[in-house]
Amino acid sequence: MFTLFFSRLLRVARLDAGIYAELKDDKAATWQALAVVVAVALAHPILGAFFATRGNWNVLRSIIPGLQSEIILWLVSATTMYVIGTRFLGATVTSWSVLRALGFAALPGVLYALGFLSAAILWISWLWRITTIFIAARRVFGLGVVKSIALMALGGVTGVAVVGATTLTTLQVLEWMGVR
Repeated sequence: MFTLFFSRLLRVARLDAGIYAELKDDKAATWQALAVVVAVALAHPILGAFFATRGNWNVLRSIIPGLQSEIILWLVSATTMYVIGTRFLGATVTSWSVLRALGFAALPGVLYALGFLSAAILWISWLWRITTIFIAARRVFGLGVVKSIALMALGGVTGVAVVGATTLTTLQVLEWMGVR
């Protein structure tokens, strides 16, 4: 089981488009996709804690929004892409296959944990992640380049907007609780 999971991670990292066709139909891979998203979610607080201590901020105000943001981004982006892809672009795909593909495509985000070493690491991980998401979207939805880019842009913008709103809400709740 772990060997298959590790093999899949390597294939995602190498930008092997075939992995997404495999994930599309493997219901057991849903938990693996969630594990990738959780790993990326855990990378955010590491970077946040570094910047918080460097800037004399409250560490909790950096850690908690970072933890929640990745999971929310995954769920909202996947749902948005699923709805647009199936309702407006004619793709025949399940919501679970989109969640699996985008979960694995988040893999380069684990490098966020090393982002304190250099801004270049953050840029590389971001560009690598955009590439894996594009490959996943194109493969899972079976769309062309332009439609895949539009789909991932709409999913990404919607996800970032919701993450922004939830982060602001979380920060307000933390402040209300006395965490400044």
